[in-house]
Amino acid sequence: MFFFLIFVAISTYYIYHWTFWKRRGVPGPWGIPILGKSGVMLDDRSAPPLLIQEWTKKYGKVYGFTEGMQKVMVISDPDMVQEVFVKQYDNFFGRKVNPIQGDPDKDKDVPLVGAQGFRWKRLRTISAPAFTNSSIKKVMPRIENSVQEFLKHLEQNGENGKPVNMHLYFQEYTMDVIMRIAMGQPESRMFKNPILYDCKGFFENSRWPVWMFSGAFPFAVKGLRYLFLKLGKFGAGPFIRVQKQVTDAVNDRIAQREADRQQEMEPGEPQDFIDFFLDAQADVDFFGETNDEYQKSTIYNNRKLTMQEIITNCFLFVVAGFDTTAISLSYVAYFLSLNPRVQRKLQEEVDRECRDSEITFEHLSKLKYMENTIKEALRVFPMAAFANSRRCMRTTKIGDTVVEEGVDILVDTWTLHHDKKVWGEDADEFKPERWESPLNPHQSFMSFGAGPRVCLGVRLAYLEQKVLLAHVLRKYSFVANTQTQVPMKLVGRATSRPQTLISAILLGVFTYSVWIWSYFIRKGIKGPRGFPGIGMLLQTLDHENPPFLKYRQWTKQYGPVWGFTEGPQQTMVISEPEMVNEIFNKQFDNFYGRKLRPIIGDPEKDKRVNMFAAQGKRWKRLRTMSSPSFSNNSLRKVKSTVQECGSEILWNIERKVATGEEIDMLLFYQEYTLGVISRIALGQSESKMFQNPLLLKVKSIFNGSWHLFLLTGLFPPLASVIRKMSKSLPADFVPAFKIFDLIETAVEARMAQRESDIKNGIEPGEPQDFIDLFLDARTDADFLGEKNEDFSKTAVMKVNKELTFDEIVGQCFVFLAAGFDTTALSLSYATFLLATHPDVQKRLQEEVDNECPDPEISFDQLSKLKYMECVMKEALRLYPLGVTANTRKCMRETVIDGVIFEEGMNIQVDTWTLHHNKSIWGDDVEDFKPERWENSACEHLEHNGSYIPFGSGPRQCIGMRLAQIEQKIILAQILKEYSFRTCKNTQIPLKLVGKLTLSPENVIVKLEPRKDLL
Repeated sequence: MFFFLIFVAISTYYIYHWTFWKRRGVPGPWGIPILGKSGVMLDDRSAPPLLIQEWTKKYGKVYGFTEGMQKVMVISDPDMVQEVFVKQYDNFFGRKVNPIQGDPDKDKDVPLVGAQGFRWKRLRTISAPAFTNSSIKKVMPRIENSVQEFLKHLEQNGENGKPVNMHLYFQEYTMDVIMRIAMGQPESRMFKNPILYDCKGFFENSRWPVWMFSGAFPFAVKGLRYLFLKLGKFGAGPFIRVQKQVTDAVNDRIAQREADRQQEMEPGEPQDFIDFFLDAQADVDFFGETNDEYQKSTIYNNRKLTMQEIITNCFLFVVAGFDTTAISLSYVAYFLSLNPRVQRKLQEEVDRECRDSEITFEHLSKLKYMENTIKEALRVFPMAAFANSRRCMRTTKIGDTVVEEGVDILVDTWTLHHDKKVWGEDADEFKPERWESPLNPHQSFMSFGAGPRVCLGVRLAYLEQKVLLAHVLRKYSFVANTQTQVPMKLVGRATSRPQTLISAILLGVFTYSVWIWSYFIRKGIKGPRGFPGIGMLLQTLDHENPPFLKYRQWTKQYGPVWGFTEGPQQTMVISEPEMVNEIFNKQFDNFYGRKLRPIIGDPEKDKRVNMFAAQGKRWKRLRTMSSPSFSNNSLRKVKSTVQECGSEILWNIERKVATGEEIDMLLFYQEYTLGVISRIALGQSESKMFQNPLLLKVKSIFNGSWHLFLLTGLFPPLASVIRKMSKSLPADFVPAFKIFDLIETAVEARMAQRESDIKNGIEPGEPQDFIDLFLDARTDADFLGEKNEDFSKTAVMKVNKELTFDEIVGQCFVFLAAGFDTTALSLSYATFLLATHPDVQKRLQEEVDNECPDPEISFDQLSKLKYMECVMKEALRLYPLGVTANTRKCMRETVIDGVIFEEGMNIQVDTWTLHHNKSIWGDDVEDFKPERWENSACEHLEHNGSYIPFGSGPRQCIGMRLAQIEQKIILAQILKEYSFRTCKNTQIPLKLVGKLTLSPENVIVKLEPRKDLL
């Protein structure tokens, strides 16, 4: 009975404490009696701060839970945080500590982070001078030396091209720095420092039993501390070993100072934290401050430290200074690898402000964007969230909430840092620019705490990071790779750290990427250089400043043959017609591949590569299978479909004209060409003009995806990973993948329909569209895998006239995308030129009236519109829109006119320079002059490499004739009834945009009914 009563009493006592928050009407997670939520809060395998964030979503901005006997109130309201940490600091001057850490008032070995009241004030006051600007300047040479050692190890690892776990590298660096400035380590011991393993173990090893039991049974803390510290139980090994090394280092320094004194050597300035603290050593072993009357404004002049406090605080600075700074650097590297724009801007700042080989303290103070980047990384990932705690020392009220003496306050820093009411709707985005605003809510940023107890080492931490990042980013770029965790998995109880941070490093002038980048320099070939690892990739992805126009400027600067790099790709640019003809025609066997973005896939191994990207025997097979669709016979059959689409456009024009509206003809032509290609390629049975859900998706292929091109351009192996993940990625991340899915569905539906027809005895007719045509050649094989070692266009080879399912989908995709965009752009340029050249337009209308007098335009009448052909050719000479297709890849090393083209080299034709070359076209080259094409005067230029709007040679655009028919029909239909006129919103000259094709931003004109027909 006695034991039962004791059991009941103990149970009642613990349940009473366990229900503390319940009895006060405060919501929160319960956990289990005795332990509360200790188990999950001490789990190093996960990140408890993220669990706190989830609880806040569930219970609100104020809630409570227990950890054993400890009562914890969680807050995330900025005003409450300011009240606790700043305004009512005198009531919250303690910090949440586990009982195993000792009594902050009575224990002899309490460090600065655990101390409170007068003891904390004394320790803080003595330590503060070590972190002034003057003191930090003095340690700069040692930090700089550690950085150089770091770079050596990074370069050595980069030689084999393997990805680097940057978190491990940063730990080596920060440990090296803190051991040299705190413990007086004379030289670098990077990657051979025995203390590192134990310091890592201090954060990573499991000590949850002793922490959990001490929280649940505080009366047993002395016994638990004995087991932990004296007997080394519960994972205490790392703690004991680090403490012993610190103790030995302090004792050795005391002996050295005594020896120096005996030899009458004058003591100099403190060399490290040990010296600094020993200068304040007292003979007593405990001061025993009491805090009954403590206030932050109270003057307290004790400037002494006990021997035990010296050892404990050196221990604290080693452990805390090592871990938090390494984690912060890891987060910065992670975000830079995923945000190349930010990284580029940061590198530009470093290059601008740190021009000398040595980076000084003054240089670092100018790196404002770097500071913003570090802050933003720590806002998104606040690593030391559990340090943002306080203990209520006197019962008080915060707003309407009563906080009782002894209650611990824990800030949910993750919720605070991601609060959209504080940071805006983009709170979850990594955006360093937000820190440039003077209205930024700095008071809600708590990665280093807040108020009088804000982290003492914050300036040193920023300095360490700035020095290292400045040196690294002057030579390297961080690049995510297939082993980079995206999103990052966080672990850790005391600090939230990345489980791993593996990123590829494009290593400077000594490594692979710079070797690639310097290719043209080493070959003596001129050209724009860009930056190592990136080259000119950013410039070639600029939608607002089209790369094709930049080619023209660079050709003027560097000559008719020059080179540049885009990530690891090397491209040689040419603009001489003889060389173009040589590559595209005469030596096609050596240049049968095409320059491709990595995301398109391997042209020989990828299953879904289309005719545009394919090469060699596979290209020949796909081309042979597609050619019948573009014969005169096939085009005659689709002419009526094209004219129906034109008539619908004309009807929509009439509605606009009736209300006097201006019309952006680019949009109308996009509707028209998508309507045509959807019906003749994908079998769309009826018009969906101006309500076609495909339009925005197809347009996004040409207007979006720059982030994808950039990421895979910098690190091509990522392309295959992204392609494999295509079905699980958001539709707007890779627009082309969504269209692939839609086409795949359409092809499968057609296959099911054909199978049903066979079962119902329905005879298959002629192919109705491209899907039918390709399905007639479908094979059950998954991949045909042609080899190209002996490929030659002239070699007699039996072409396998079969297509796999994936190739059918790929072919339909390329005809949809290419057939939509290029034809719409060609029509837009022709319209602009006609509107700005009414004399040409008048002559063209006369030809249309003469040759096409009937309401319906016949196929044979189209062939008689010779002047219209001249107009279209001249428009594409002035505005060659599909420049990105005028590329080749060198498949076998070749020499042309003394220029060596190595295997794997990409060739890009500067088509704008070619089409605007006065030596070819005459002094009126910039004039719109269709007459230059009359009487076959320029026909030879279409065959010698001078005029290539549709490419040249065996790989000339297969859909050229279809495009011309589409243009002739719609222009004839419109010009029979209207004239194009410029208006106040017509862009003159046109603003051109685009990175894949060159497009006018808009072509706004008025359509005026022809007065001569009235």
